[in-house]
Amino acid sequence: TALRSEFLKKDTIMIYHLKNHYALLFSLREYINDAGDQIREVYTARKGQRPSAWIGFDEMRSTMISWSGML
Repeated sequence: TALRSEFLKKDTIMIYHLKNHYALLFSLREYINDAGDQIREVYTARKGQRPSAWIGFDEMRSTMISWSGML
């Protein structure tokens, strides 16, 4: 995916804007669960700046497309 390609670039960081703060993306993962579904997630901080939660791409996408600010 484009996110993975950008994430893997040297000398690059990624910052995600959650609903109430910005947080670094620390890691990405993809796997197939026992039901055969593809799971794609990022490891980031839900609160504060210490990584603490795996957030699904669907949740990230929903947060980003609901943002009404300027680009």
